[in-house]
Amino acid sequence: MKTKIISVFLLLIILFAYVTQTKFILQKSYTSPSNNYILELYVERDYKPFFSLSSEQDFAEAYVILKNKEGRVLLEPHWYASCTFPIGDLMIEWSENRVYFTKFNYIDLASFSFDCY
Repeated sequence: MKTKIISVFLLLIILFAYVTQTKFILQKSYTSPSNNYILELYVERDYKPFFSLSSEQDFAEAYVILKNKEGRVLLEPHWYASCTFPIGDLMIEWSENRVYFTKFNYIDLASFSFDCY
């Protein structure tokens, strides 16, 4: 009887995690000026604004993934450091050793690491 209760409890936890999981879709890809990197932008799917104002669409969550020119993933967010941001803060700017995707958040191209605030 204990194993059935534990099995049902674990199944409910997995089902809850699946239902509450935020789903993101690829919205756009940005290529570096040197054509060495591709920055992919993923945006929260089915975002429903609280008051249904058009300006609230800028509050949908987003994140980026860095790939090389062959399409191999070099850097993606982790579950413990997701580095998500509101899509309204998006600002792509490439420099020699960094790519900014918001005003303050960037990817270090030397160490392939996020620097998020």
